[in-house]
Amino acid sequence: MSTATNVEATAVNTIEWLAAGSTTIVVPVYQRQYRWDIGGCERLLSDIRSVADADESHRHFIGSILSAQDGATDDDLILIDGQQRITTLTLLIAALHHSVRGTDPQLAAELERVLVRADDPSRTKLRPHDAWAGLYESVVLDRRDDADRESRFDDNYAFFRSQVHADEVARIWRGLQRLEHVSITLGAQANAQQIFESLNST
Repeated sequence: MSTATNVEATAVNTIEWLAAGSTTIVVPVYQRQYRWDIGGCERLLSDIRSVADADESHRHFIGSILSAQDGATDDDLILIDGQQRITTLTLLIAALHHSVRGTDPQLAAELERVLVRADDPSRTKLRPHDAWAGLYESVVLDRRDDADRESRFDDNYAFFRSQVHADEVARIWRGLQRLEHVSITLGAQANAQQIFESLNST
């Protein structure tokens, strides 16, 4: 039986995967717009609370995340499948970070390493494509200058801020650290856009 030579799949801790090194996770232009609703955020938060309160050996599997190496740089990953989940997780982590940065600098630093690049704290680790990168970054980096604007980033971030008070942040962070996924990475010869379209076709 032949084996795949252009695909690598590994079960990983989601938070450590997000926080690794100076990697930027890039959402390509052919991806649909971020559209998770409050219902999806509620279910995610419920799952995280459940695994946080379970025995220490418990983990919560969030599925597979498909990415490809960016041919232009060794550090960047092109996110082919998993944008909705990863974006929502980072919005939750941003909400936690903003809740405790003035009272618990050690926890705030742990949260921040998932959100921003270690080599450039002005850049988020997740990079939506240019059509809405500014909106996303202004939420995660807390640089919003228009409190009345509307976007899914703003709505879901605001939901998390309203649901998780500062005294629960450590519990939610414990649950987040117990999330796992299968990381599927395509090699340099793979056609990322073609694979994305195949995954999302009817």
